Amino acid sequence: MPSPPRRRGHTGLLADELARIKSMLTVNTSPVSQAVTAGMLLSADGRTSELNTRTAAYYGDAMRVTLRELERRFPQAERSALGISWNEPTGGFFLALTVPFRADNAALERSAEEFGVIWTPMSYFFPQGGGESGLRLSVSYLSHEEIVDGVDRLARFVRAHAH
Repeated sequence: MPSPPRRRGHTGLLADELARIKSMLTVNTSPVSQAVTAGMLLSADGRTSELNTRTAAYYGDAMRVTLRELERRFPQAERSALGISWNEPTGGFFLALTVPFRADNAALERSAEEFGVIWTPMSYFFPQGGGESGLRLSVSYLSHEEIVDGVDRLARFVRAHAH
């Protein structure tokens, strides 16, 4: 049975409003999860952006460090010569790198075993085919030092595999 329409200007508990909205969208969500979410929202006066400020800044910094290190490890002339490129997200967890070889499971295995770098073949994201020369890098849970070291090892792998 649908909920009665809300009157304009009506006030009430945030938890009641969230429960009403949630009941229209999902079923069987843990009451504990709902309580934790409601508590977090209440602690930030209902503004989710305040809950994510530090986390978003951390991810943004990690992405900027990754992009800076890719620029440093692959100067423009070398990128052009080898056919290497990447997207430049302003934040988030991932970026895509185009490389001059097939970025498949065999390349991933070599990258992991010989260079200590794990990435995801972009072809996984093309169910109809495509992305064969692309790899996806994740930077979400790495420290700046780990990113610097990882991009250095990735650059060594790419150069070794390109020839």
